[in-house]
Amino acid sequence: MSELLGFTAPSAFSRWFRRPFGVSPTAWREAATNVAAN
Repeated sequence: MSELLGFTAPSAFSRWFRRPFGVSPTAWREAATNVAAN
């Protein structure tokens, strides 16, 4: 997925994502899943 967005590696996307959102993509996805399940 990260390559489709123009990142050279998944770790590059993770670093970029953490800066504006303050959490890792994994933590964001888990939180979103928990909200949707409730």
